[in-house]
Amino acid sequence: TIIGNSFLLMIFFFNAEDGIRGLVRCRGLGDWAKRQAQVSVPLFSGRRNKAAITAAMAEVGVLEGERENTLIDFRQTLFQLTQEREQSLLAVKRFKSDVIPLLKSALIETEQAYLRGRYSYFDYISASNELFAAQRHLIELAAKVLHLGAEIEKLTASSRNGVSSETFLENSIERKEALS
Repeated sequence: TIIGNSFLLMIFFFNAEDGIRGLVRCRGLGDWAKRQAQVSVPLFSGRRNKAAITAAMAEVGVLEGERENTLIDFRQTLFQLTQEREQSLLAVKRFKSDVIPLLKSALIETEQAYLRGRYSYFDYISASNELFAAQRHLIELAAKVLHLGAEIEKLTASSRNGVSSETFLENSIERKEALS
């Protein structure tokens, strides 16, 4: 801008992120005066933020998908462990109620027949070994039931015989609300 014999020159410095950074004024040919002004005006923030918002929403979607996949895997693992434990528990009950008593009675009958001379010592030892093998298998099944129970407790962070952590938390919240 030219006013009389002097002119006024205004120079603005722009930065796309922060807006106007500084202002320099120039009056006349030899008369320089510099003034600094700081103004923060976001330029085109709507378009710039829209991309960041879209990226953040996409990241949230990915995280939710990963969370759902992890939850599905957790439930599948928990279901498999629970089913395997229940099958092993049924096998333990069946061995205790059916197999072991039959093998004990067979061993007693074989021993009596051996003492009367009807069976050989080999038959008596075979019946004894079958009972011991069944008892060993029963112990292995019971250990498997305990191991699977521990795995389930580890996954769910709760005790199968005691109070679960969720129940404990709910009870403590109810007590705290009752006291308030």
